[in-house]
Amino acid sequence: MNDDVAQVVAAISAVVADVAGGNLRARAETPDDAPEALKALAAGINQLIVAWRTSEVQARKTKRELEDKIATIETQAVAIRELSTPVMQIWKDVLLLPIVGAVDEARSSDITMELLTHLEQTQATRVIIDVTGVELVDERTADHLVRLVRAAELLGARCVVTGVSPAVATTLVSLGADIGALRTLRTLERGLVECIS
Repeated sequence: MNDDVAQVVAAISAVVADVAGGNLRARAETPDDAPEALKALAAGINQLIVAWRTSEVQARKTKRELEDKIATIETQAVAIRELSTPVMQIWKDVLLLPIVGAVDEARSSDITMELLTHLEQTQATRVIIDVTGVELVDERTADHLVRLVRAAELLGARCVVTGVSPAVATTLVSLGADIGALRTLRTLERGLVECIS
């Protein structure tokens, strides 16, 4: 191998090492009088570098888009959690907590923290927990409800559960849930009247 060819091969090798180190702007160059095989090798390496760089740019763009989507989803999840556990002060010393939909472990924790925070802030002494929007109850949901009432009572609030549907009542009884501590009334209106009086 003559010195000119060796220099071209060394230059191409240096570019390959540079690219392997992360420099995707490097390009292999050959002199005009270099053998055609080396020119073809340099051209092939340059095509690979361009394709690699294009792929990296696209990957970064896709990563940014995914990060933006994840941030949006996390923001929406926070908003949904806040909307799914609204605690409202509807009268002096009376809070209303309407529960709609399924209550799992995570949501139960959110509901409990939200209610206890409002009790501490407002110093309310009565809470109406309306379960009109709860269609299905399992043993866990019943247990969450009982624990929610007990936690509120530890802060000095008396709780009334309203809106228990016949299906939910039947399920609670068949599960043998410990609901003896729950004060229940049929409608939100009756719960409000009791709390106000």
